[in-house]
Amino acid sequence: MSRARITFLFDKAMRKEITQEERLELYELLSDNSSKKVVEDLFLQARLSFEHGKTFFNEEESSQMIHKVLGGKEQPTNNTRRVDVLKWLVAAIVLITFSVGALFYYDRKPSHIQPVTYAEKDAIKSVRNRATLLLGDGSLVDLEAIDNKTVKEGDITISKTKDGQLVYHAAKANATGEIKQNILSTPRGGQFQVQLPDGTHVWLGPSSSLSYPTRFEGAKREVRLEGEAYLEIAKNKEMPFEVQTVDATIHVMGTNFLISAYEDMEEITTTLVEGKVRVSAKDNSSRTPTAKILNPGQQARINKQTKAISLQNVNLEDALAWKNGYFVFHGDDIQQVMKTIARWYDVDVTYQGDLTGETFIGTVSKFDRIEKLLQTIELTGGVHFKTEGRKVIVMK
Repeated sequence: MSRARITFLFDKAMRKEITQEERLELYELLSDNSSKKVVEDLFLQARLSFEHGKTFFNEEESSQMIHKVLGGKEQPTNNTRRVDVLKWLVAAIVLITFSVGALFYYDRKPSHIQPVTYAEKDAIKSVRNRATLLLGDGSLVDLEAIDNKTVKEGDITISKTKDGQLVYHAAKANATGEIKQNILSTPRGGQFQVQLPDGTHVWLGPSSSLSYPTRFEGAKREVRLEGEAYLEIAKNKEMPFEVQTVDATIHVMGTNFLISAYEDMEEITTTLVEGKVRVSAKDNSSRTPTAKILNPGQQARINKQTKAISLQNVNLEDALAWKNGYFVFHGDDIQQVMKTIARWYDVDVTYQGDLTGETFIGTVSKFDRIEKLLQTIELTGGVHFKTEGRKVIVMK
C-alpha cells in the first residue's frame, strides 16, 4: 500500500478529476487492511485541528472546497449555520471509505455514534436484475431463470442478452400475427432493461411495471408505466410515442427522458435529456387538461391533487443518477430518503421519535450493501439506525 498514491488519488477525487480506472484503483487500495491506518490518521488530524481551533484551509479555500463538493451548486441556507471544515473532512474520509462515491452532510456537529453492525448472513444488498414478464396468455415468466433461453409470444421471439436485457425479435418485418399485451414488472430491490419491439430502450427501476404490445401498430406507440423508468425512444415521426401513467400523459417526439410516477409520491416528475416532450395532467373534471412542453434539461412536476404542472431546470447528471448507479439527495427529508432506500434494498422502514426537519444532501453508490449506506448517513449525526432482519428502524 502506498500512502502517497492514496493521497494523490484522493486529491484527484476531491477535485472531481479522477477517472473511473483511478476510482477503482483507489477502492482496491482502501480495501486493503493496511489502509485503515491512513484513514484513521486523516480523521485524527482533522479532529485534533478542529479541537485546537485550527483549520486546514483559510476561509476562501474552505468555500472553494465546499463549492466543489456540492458540484458547483449554491450552499443551502434555510437558517443553517456555516458548515465547518471538520464535517467536510469527515465527509471526505467517508467519500473514500465507502466505495469512493459516498458523500453526505447534515447541519449538525458530529456526535458520538455507535456504528450500525450486521452479521454477514444478514447483509442486505442493493438492487439486482430481477423481474417477471406477464405474457398475453396469462403465463408468468421469471426472467432470472431464462438465461440462454427464449420465450415465444405469437410470431415474436423474446430473449435475454448476456448483460441481462430483454429483447423482442419479430419473425418477419411485416408480421401480421395477433398483437398481445406484455407486462414487465420489477419487485423492490429489482431493476431490468428491455428493448421494445420498435427498438425503444427502457431502464425500469424497482417496484415498477411497464405494459406494452408485442407489436406497435396504428397512429401511435403507447405504453403504460407505474413507478420509474428511463426511456430512449426509437425515432418514428409517423408513429409518435406516448407514455401513460395514472395521472399524466407524456407525448414523445423522439427523445430520451426519465419518468418517476410512484403511487406513494405526491408528484409525478418527467425529466428531459434530449429531444422534446409534451406533458399533460389527467384531469377528471371538465377542464381542459394542463399541458407543458419540455426542453432538454427541464423537469416537469405534476401535483397529483391539483393537477398543476411546474417546470424547472435540473442537473441531468443528478436526475439520472439511479440509472448510472448512484443515489443523489438534495435537501430531502429522512422519510423521502428512506422511501428510496426501501425500494432499492427491499426493506421495510419504521421510525422512532420525532424526526421532523431531518434533511440530507448527498451522493452514494446504490450498489453498496445497505450497512455501508446507513453508516454513511449516521456519520452526519442526524439519525441512527437499527436493523431487524429486513426491517430498518430509524431513530434520533
